Amino acid sequence: MTKEIDAIYKDGVFRPTEPVDLVEGCSVKVIIDDSASVELDSNGNLSSDETSQTTKPDKSNQILDVFRQAWKEIPKEELESLPTDLAAEHDHYIYGTPKRSV
Repeated sequence: MTKEIDAIYKDGVFRPTEPVDLVEGCSVKVIIDDSASVELDSNGNLSSDETSQTTKPDKSNQILDVFRQAWKEIPKEELESLPTDLAAEHDHYIYGTPKRSV
């Protein structure tokens, strides 16, 4: 799994600027992009001006556009052939487990 997060480096430790969903003590690979490097105040906090500079652009619309385009390219016959219980019985269709609802 690859996920991009912002972090602050202080006292030899990288601290994420937002919560991350990781198992405590797990190993991760850090790739450093210091193009968005900022300075911290004496308390280790970003100033409001610096905080606004590190905000990522909203990519949700871009992702939605990619999804909509991909959706348009799926043939209608293919969509109609999908099972109606696909979401509820995804384990059955992915792993071959018995269906839960009979």
